[in-house]
Amino acid sequence: MRIQSHHPVDRVLFGALGVFLLSSTFSIALSQTALGVVCVCLLIVIARGWRPLETSLKWWYVAGAVWLAWLLLTSLINDNPMKSLAAMREEWLFAVVFAGVYVLRQERYRRWLLAALAVSVTGISLYGVVQYFTGVAWTLDDPLMAAPRFGWRAAGFFTYNTFQAFFAVAAAMFVGLVATGRQVIPRGFYRLYGVAAAMTTIVSLLSFGRSSVAALVLSIVFLLVVLGRRYWKVSLAVLLVLIIALALVPGATDRYVDEYDREMGGRYQGRRLFIWDHVTQLIGDHPWIGVGKVNFRSVYVTYLPENIYEKRKVTHAHNEFLHAAAISGIPGAVLFGVFWALALGIFWRGLRRFAGGWERAMSAAALAGS
Repeated sequence: MRIQSHHPVDRVLFGALGVFLLSSTFSIALSQTALGVVCVCLLIVIARGWRPLETSLKWWYVAGAVWLAWLLLTSLINDNPMKSLAAMREEWLFAVVFAGVYVLRQERYRRWLLAALAVSVTGISLYGVVQYFTGVAWTLDDPLMAAPRFGWRAAGFFTYNTFQAFFAVAAAMFVGLVATGRQVIPRGFYRLYGVAAAMTTIVSLLSFGRSSVAALVLSIVFLLVVLGRRYWKVSLAVLLVLIIALALVPGATDRYVDEYDREMGGRYQGRRLFIWDHVTQLIGDHPWIGVGKVNFRSVYVTYLPENIYEKRKVTHAHNEFLHAAAISGIPGAVLFGVFWALALGIFWRGLRRFAGGWERAMSAAALAGS
């Protein structure tokens, strides 16, 4: 299918977003390069006359801009401001969100960008299945971790936490898309999105991530509840497959059952409650501006026992809102929460407002993936 556009910049932006989505599962360098092109194109689009603050998403854009401005300010007035500025490149990802809103308004771009992501996650999911059975770990510095009873934990080309979160979100998103989009998505694209939903669900399970798999199950259950009888078949099918797989894959439930006591009690220094308790102490001592973008680990370790293992000196709070409060203060966490609350409100209204069509399918996908 030939992609047409009214302006060359739209084509370049579409292409850069496509490259970003394709490469985001395996190459940080390529995806960051594409992201730079996206940022430049987005500035040109705004200069050409696109006025995001004159749309219904006005306050969401404002909330995102204020959050980024506060993060920038707190990074500059804390220790290591130059390193913090360099680390702000991670926040470039917000540009993808805003650019995606602009591009995805056009149906001719939606299906192809979603197809790019579907192809990418399906390919890496297949690689993850191979990893589970063989333990192969191309480009990774460390060997794969053993699965509880058989095989290895799939990780793709990333760290475990990144891989688990990325593919669980992709799975929930594509499940939401295929559950509501059958009447509007062309057959070939619909099948591709369905394969992506299935493969990302499988590899999420084979990564043995407790939080990510639990969140995926809850997302699918949520879809079953809110979509109604008209759209229940796909969500129910995926949920049943996931439950059966949890029962059949050796050790799939071990990390929930056997490690519950270790995580929720005792003195295990890698458990979430241990981390959150010490991060809360850090926040209490730095409530207004936090410790700065790159200073979390160096400050966090001062709250830990002297003889703690090096690997327990984490670089992230394992909770996005606590981490936001730690690096940018409680006001930063509030701004971050407002940004997400507005986004969820937009997705929910889209799901309830539209009886069908692309708008409802995209709203369901975004809400499930969030």
